[in-house]
Amino acid sequence: MEVSRKKIMMTDQSLVIWEKKYDITLLDLMVEHTLNGGKNGEDFKENVWHNIMAEFREATGLRCNINDLEKRLKFYKKEYQIVSNMRKHPKFGWDDENHSVIATDAEWNEYIMENRGAKLYRKRQIHYFDQLEIIFSS
Repeated sequence: MEVSRKKIMMTDQSLVIWEKKYDITLLDLMVEHTLNGGKNGEDFKENVWHNIMAEFREATGLRCNINDLEKRLKFYKKEYQIVSNMRKHPKFGWDDENHSVIATDAEWNEYIMENRGAKLYRKRQIHYFDQLEIIFSS
């Protein structure tokens, strides 16, 4: 699965092509800090954001700041909400092997008519949904 391989402007450096390995690193850090009580409700505590930023910089070499990581978290949250809603839908299923939402073509077409944001997920794999669930359902 390719998660938004767009060029992303990082605050402290030129455009960066966001790669799957960055998602893996960032999500692993967010899960770790979530499980260790690093959140106040839905948000990470300020000191935790500083830790995540420092650990992410060390692991990737990217000079991002907290705002950059918060923007990526917003992307993950939107993705989680869309996929979570589809997984709860009675006419949809989840393919554990391919990490994707499954349904018949007719069911997809009907759902997409009312939920335009879901269109991308007809063929997209979401390998890290379990991590998103830990981060956003805690």
